[in-house]
Amino acid sequence: MAVNASQHLDQNLAEFEKILNTCGKIPVVSTISAVVRFMFGKLEVIASLAASAIKFIAAQFAPDADRKALLEAEAAIALSYAKHGFANMLRALFEVVPIINLAMIGYDHFASRMVYLHEGIQLQD
Repeated sequence: MAVNASQHLDQNLAEFEKILNTCGKIPVVSTISAVVRFMFGKLEVIASLAASAIKFIAAQFAPDADRKALLEAEAAIALSYAKHGFANMLRALFEVVPIINLAMIGYDHFASRMVYLHEGIQLQD
């Protein structure tokens, strides 16, 4: 399977979130990482909404039904990144407060992490 840009993106975003998860469990450090996580989440929401809107608008002008379906599917995938962004922003609100951030230890242990579409795919060069 050829490596594509979205596979690399998903792998990198997942790794970045895992690093932030570790930092978010350390009092004081979590306050700083929470600010980074919130800004990252905000960027993820804005970028995904913009990409999704562009793909959806392009689908309306597609020359045929197959192309329209492809663009609409890509718009839906782009929109999925907004969910991750909102989740990152929400988690940042817990991590920014020392002591409250420790609740993330239990959350990470008992709850499953929201994964990106291509996160589990092995990359081959």
